[in-house]
Amino acid sequence: WTPRTLKARGFFTRGDEGVGRAFNKFFTIGETPDSTLDTLTYPVNVYKKYNGFLAIAFWDTKDNKVRFVTKSGRATFSNGHTEITLNLDDMTIRQEELLNPSLDTITDVTKYMTDYFAQYPHTSVLFEALYDEDEHVVPEKLRQGHTIIPIAVVNNEDGTFNAQGEKHFRVEANIEAKDLSKAELEKFLQDNTSGFKEGYVIRDTKNKMMKYKTPYYLQAKEVRGRLEQYNHLGAKKFTEAGGYNQLKYYHDGLDWVQKLIKAGVTTYNPQTIDDMFHEEMY
Repeated sequence: WTPRTLKARGFFTRGDEGVGRAFNKFFTIGETPDSTLDTLTYPVNVYKKYNGFLAIAFWDTKDNKVRFVTKSGRATFSNGHTEITLNLDDMTIRQEELLNPSLDTITDVTKYMTDYFAQYPHTSVLFEALYDEDEHVVPEKLRQGHTIIPIAVVNNEDGTFNAQGEKHFRVEANIEAKDLSKAELEKFLQDNTSGFKEGYVIRDTKNKMMKYKTPYYLQAKEVRGRLEQYNHLGAKKFTEAGGYNQLKYYHDGLDWVQKLIKAGVTTYNPQTIDDMFHEEMY
């Protein structure tokens, strides 16, 4: 990673103008030398990390319409199993994330976004998109058809967070803990390591971000990868490739892989895995 490639993911330009952008690439705690708690500027806020995929909405100044894309810039993409099309009017923005409580169900999200960009044309609105056909590691309880959750609003020019835009979309509704010192952050993470969730995003006062992933999420993700490998290779080649070698597991997923394969469960399903983890742990 270089300063340029950190900014390039989900950064859209036309000529010399930046027309839309996502976050700069950011890392899990301890993943790089620069992703430690000591590198943050305190106080920090901790946000819930939803287990979907990032979608970006921005105003296309050439075609005068809202663009709604993934980091790659595509509105239609494959998750490896099925084609998924991003369409604002097929979705719901959760009511509690909106500033206007009278919006029970938004039937025309495009109009809502168009009205927003009339006020803030040089920003991008970032959403976590939860799609029924796009299964992830954690079975999000929020899924109801196609749901998008506002998680940030950034200025297109420099990628800093736009306070007014975030107020408009009530991004603060995702905050789990606010204005923490380093000691308070360490205690929060220590007290919240358990639980069947992906984790948290930490944001400091200088726009730096960092991720925390729960042990459950890391283990479940490892299990999913091994089951995909098992289905791709078949039982014999999976064994020969070290599929049951403890040294190849970094998050203690081997026991789960063995139990699932023995039970005939070789296709990863978030809810099935979640239920089994709960039964085993409680």
